[in-house]
Amino acid sequence: MTTENQVNRRALITGAFRPTKPESKIIRPPGAVAQKSFFESCDGCGDCAEACPADAIIMQGPRQRNGDRSPEIRVNDNPCIMCVGLQCTSSCPTGALQPVVPETMHMGRIEFNASVCWASQGLDPGCNYCFDRCPLKGKAITYRQNVGPEINNDVCTGCGTCVYYCPSQPKALTLRPME
Repeated sequence: MTTENQVNRRALITGAFRPTKPESKIIRPPGAVAQKSFFESCDGCGDCAEACPADAIIMQGPRQRNGDRSPEIRVNDNPCIMCVGLQCTSSCPTGALQPVVPETMHMGRIEFNASVCWASQGLDPGCNYCFDRCPLKGKAITYRQNVGPEINNDVCTGCGTCVYYCPSQPKALTLRPME
């Protein structure tokens, strides 16, 4: 008797078993429909990844119904640059990604950890990489000298640029998917 969490030995030995991250931790491209609808409509074709001018979309998420991988964005590797026209959304042939304008897209929520932020800790009071590179600077992120960033998740698109440029290790900013 096997359960969903058990691994088939043959799949493990032949390499067919590929552990995947829990779906809730995956950052989807801009305009992604709700999770259940996304998996029903996305066929894993990769057109969105090919259309992305920043190479931010990779096809490595959980397998789709036809065996292909699903699109995700790993902001520590390449954040979404919120390109003109959000080319990924217009390239999607299945409707898994819906057209959206950057000001209304929400791919995730930023969590801020002041205990590792260089500015907040006084290690580099002038560090403002996250603020300086934010496409919605002054709206999604505000910054106070010697205090650090303040994130407005109601405005933040979840593009991940702030996370990508944060110099602290571990990162002071983390992008969590929309739920």
